[in-house]
Parts: sequence; C-alpha cells; structure tokens
Amino acid sequence: MTYRRKTAQEIKAAVQDLSQEAKNKVEEYAQDSEGIRAYLDFMSKFYQYSPRNNALIKESFEGALAVKGFKQWKEEGFSVRKGEKAIEILIPSIAKYYKDTEGKLVPVSAADPLTKERIQNKEIPVMKQVAGFTKGHVFDITQT
Repeated sequence: MTYRRKTAQEIKAAVQDLSQEAKNKVEEYAQDSEGIRAYLDFMSKFYQYSPRNNALIKESFEGALAVKGFKQWKEEGFSVRKGEKAIEILIPSIAKYYKDTEGKLVPVSAADPLTKERIQNKEIPVMKQVAGFTKGHVFDITQT
C-alpha cells in the first residue's frame, strides 16, 4: 500500500472534526461539578496544553501521565515504542502580520522587498496571530 498525501480539503476537514470533538468534550465535562473537578485534575498534569487539547488527550488516552511530541521524547533520551498510536491534538499555525499605510493587517510574506527590509530593521512593528490550526501528534510517557 502506497502513501497518499492528504489534500488541503481533507486536512481542513480533519482539523474541523478534531476541533468540534474537543469543544464537545469540554462542554461535556462542564455539565456537573464532578465532571469539572475530574477535568481540572486531569488538566493540571499538562502545563502547556489548552483546554481543548487536554480534552482531546483525556478522550484519546484516559490514563495519560506526561505527554510530549515524538521529537521532544527523543531529545530527552526516550524513544516511542514501535506501533504506538499517537494522540491527536490541535496545533496553532502562527503567522506574522504588519499594518500597512491604511491600517490593514497584511501578512509579512506578502510584503514587497522594501517593506520586508523595513520590517527586518524593526522600523515597522510585526504582530503574530493564529492563522489557523493543524493536527499534531503527541505520545504519553507510558508509550515510550
């Protein structure tokens, strides 16, 4: 079986499905005080993850203890066991913008060479904003 690269539409649909699933889980936990308590206890284990990603982690891997990406585990001297299934999370795509003469936000990538030079020299301030989300994959320490 050969690998087939997913189209932009397929990726977008998968991210939307994952985002909706996370939102539904957060709402589900918020139904009663026990659900909120259990969710907050679980969230406290994962310092840098958003509530939606914590909900996805909890749903995908109930007993998760410490979650990191494949590369982060490798950098710490751990290797993820072969055949382990990744936990899917949402990763923000950050884009850089500047304000043009009319005050409109324009992506730095679309700037002309002169404007890019002025941005490089810090004459024009740059703002970072979330442009969208992509799917990411993490593993629990028990999978190493």
